[in-house]
Amino acid sequence: MKEEKKLSRAINKFLSKNGVPGNGKEQPITKEAIIELLVEGISNLERGLCVLDRNLIITKQPLDVLAVDLVGELVIIEVETEETEAVILRALEHFDWILNNVNSIVHKYNRDKLDVTLAPRIIIVSRSFSEDFLRKLTYVNTTRIDLYEFEMKDEEGITKLRFIPHAFALAENRTIEINKPRIEDLVNFIKVGFLRQFCHRIIKEMRVLNKDVLIDTSSGYIDIRRNENSLARIYPQPNFFWIGFNPRGKWQGIKVEEEAQFDNILGEIKKIKLG
Repeated sequence: MKEEKKLSRAINKFLSKNGVPGNGKEQPITKEAIIELLVEGISNLERGLCVLDRNLIITKQPLDVLAVDLVGELVIIEVETEETEAVILRALEHFDWILNNVNSIVHKYNRDKLDVTLAPRIIIVSRSFSEDFLRKLTYVNTTRIDLYEFEMKDEEGITKLRFIPHAFALAENRTIEINKPRIEDLVNFIKVGFLRQFCHRIIKEMRVLNKDVLIDTSSGYIDIRRNENSLARIYPQPNFFWIGFNPRGKWQGIKVEEEAQFDNILGEIKKIKLG
């Protein structure tokens, strides 16, 4: 209740500043206004979210809001006031840039709680989503994409902004099965020959260490697991790959792009206790 009142006061202040009077009806509002209100009350969208930046110029189109969540994952938040499929392409462009420039992100914001071994999440906030858009989005991995519809109303003189989460579901109880990417497909995404070979060697070494090791590719990266524990994660990119280790319950990430790193990484692999 306290957070809602704080956000409502911020909304009224912003609307008054921009000459948009409240009259008991939903008011037309710009994307810039939604972004400002969202930043002001980010915890109303998701508990624990912390804003790092807004209108971040990293590609041809600015990233509306960059945040970090409770577990240290970077969160890309894209805002739309109209129904458009272009928003998902914009989000993926920003996702790609951040994944390839995560060191720059860590250096810029100097945040100890950023976990560079975790791929960014995507949150899309829009006034509404078309059925066509939702149907297409069910064909991809929606575990990394959250959708929220927003609505703004005047209630007893207080302008309130609400976020309504969208739950993915296929109509008519249909189900679809999409094959997981093969390990070879993910490794071959690395275009530099010696890096590709080293990635194969890492997977082989992990399997040699323990026969119970499983390789999971369902999330779009190479997750090396034993039972319910994730021991290492590999994120292939054309000119390098990220590898994250989880010794003693704390993730440590390394960007691999030079042969000189090989011995050090193999040494880290052998330190992992699989028992």
